Amino acid sequence: MSRSLLHSKPGLRFCSAFKMQGLSMIEILVTMVITVIVLLGLVGTQTYSFRMQSVASYQTAAALLASDLADRMRANSAAAKDFTNKPYAPATMPTTEVSCTACAADQQAKNDLVRWNAELGRSLPEGSGTVSFDTVNSVYNIKVSWTQPGTEGQTTGQNREFNFSLIP
Repeated sequence: MSRSLLHSKPGLRFCSAFKMQGLSMIEILVTMVITVIVLLGLVGTQTYSFRMQSVASYQTAAALLASDLADRMRANSAAAKDFTNKPYAPATMPTTEVSCTACAADQQAKNDLVRWNAELGRSLPEGSGTVSFDTVNSVYNIKVSWTQPGTEGQTTGQNREFNFSLIP
């Protein structure tokens, strides 16, 4: 077909490649809607990332606290039983250390617990811990618990815990 035939038909005259210029309003609106959807997705992903970073931060603190208490128990193995069967929470523990220059094993264990419990209160919201001894498997079980702060719209947080086993 020649060019003159295309222009001679009324319906084809406006579809010619030589006459199409610019963007229509519909194309611009579709592009804007797609851009907004993508941006909302990115904002949601970023918000989720910040929330998970907070969770990971508290889990890391709990792991470090459990490992710290395990190290204290290894260093003072003579009094390791003094660490067990007591719930640890900042509100229930004494805050002063036993005064001694050359502490006995049980006095050192009490001092370690006072220091560890103070760190537990500073590092985790509503932090608490327990140490138990499994006589069947001869294993110390250290459990660190805390309340993960609630996100916007939640009035209370979620209870979380970290468990650590120590083989003497």
